[in-house]
Amino acid sequence: MRILFLMVVISIIIILLLNSFETRVDCPAKNPFPGFVITFDDAFIDEWFNSVDFFNDNNITPTFFISGFSYLDSTKKNKIKRLSDLGFEIGVHSLNHLDYFDYIKEHSVDNFYTDEIYPEIVSMEKYGINPRYFSFPYGFNDSELDTLSLKKFSLLRDITEYQRHFYTRLFTDLDRNDEIFFTPCTGRVIKALGVDKNFNLKINDIKECFVRAKKNNEIIVFYAHKPVNHAKNDYEIEYKYMSELFTLAKEMGIRACKLSDLDSISLKYSR
Repeated sequence: MRILFLMVVISIIIILLLNSFETRVDCPAKNPFPGFVITFDDAFIDEWFNSVDFFNDNNITPTFFISGFSYLDSTKKNKIKRLSDLGFEIGVHSLNHLDYFDYIKEHSVDNFYTDEIYPEIVSMEKYGINPRYFSFPYGFNDSELDTLSLKKFSLLRDITEYQRHFYTRLFTDLDRNDEIFFTPCTGRVIKALGVDKNFNLKINDIKECFVRAKKNNEIIVFYAHKPVNHAKNDYEIEYKYMSELFTLAKEMGIRACKLSDLDSISLKYSR
């Protein structure tokens, strides 16, 4: 009886696993190069601004997805404008960083857009920043929100299902998780892989992904939050780890891209 129960549990887990990922459709086109993009979420403005020299020294141009831009004081808004002027890409991450699925229990999807997304667009544009990309708070979204958001934004950055569930890593190798590998057929909603310390991805895990990316000319999008020297809390990424990742990419011939590079590829092949 225990064996039967165990088999049922395992079967359910496998079914859940298989339903967690998007099925990769063979793409007739290839990216012009293998690459990676790194993005940052939330509102760690001072830490991002203080990392400019680090990113420049490594020839990295992140996209910063900002939540609560409208609430920031002029000093932080000026820092974001300066980042934009320096060529770093600025995206929207909503006004209040709410749980979308909780929100639409009592409100419409249109309300979410008009209350949580549109005010940030207006506020940034008034500051001379034109946000072309949006990332979902907590990575929570559905097709209806995607469709509505794509009327304004060129690309939407989502997060991979691989890191949501404990069981996925038991049955699936990271480098076989198709949804994190961008191709010209991926479309305009892009799944990203979390690389903060709490995600516990070793550099060797990244290397396995880069091996596949180089073989297939695929591009991987990473996301993180707060850059620090020593990570003590969740959603922090250490400079040492980023340095190792950037060095590995360079050694393997994986190009450091911008999100706008993916936008150009998507525009050429998928629209």
